[in-house]
Amino acid sequence: MKKNKTIFFTKILFSLFTLATIFSLFIVYTDSDHPLSFHFLTGYVCLTFFLLIYVPFMTFMNARKYSWSDLRKRFVKFVALLLLFIALTSLFDLVIKSSKVDLLKSFSSGLGIAFSLTFLDILFSKEKSKRNKYN
Repeated sequence: MKKNKTIFFTKILFSLFTLATIFSLFIVYTDSDHPLSFHFLTGYVCLTFFLLIYVPFMTFMNARKYSWSDLRKRFVKFVALLLLFIALTSLFDLVIKSSKVDLLKSFSSGLGIAFSLTFLDILFSKEKSKRNKYN
């Protein structure tokens, strides 16, 4: 039952983040000077930082229930995707900007995409344990 509450809370957080992102983009692009705009954007930044901590923490907490062979496969996939996205982002920077390659930007975007493609399903996994999945 606790697992279902955690998954429900995570889905609520992702929905709230999606809606807040839409409203934040609207506020920024319309250059709104409403008194609540600053407070809303401050709350959005706090929610973003909370999610940056919450998602990896809960993913690692849920990953403890997986077998080592499955985690090893995921880690190898993560490293391969990370290197691929760093290379692609750097290549696109080199082709488009042709003089400046921002490795920090390439690494951060590659890290986020590779982590989400590899481990995000663990965050929403309802199974209690996958250690003896094939036994």
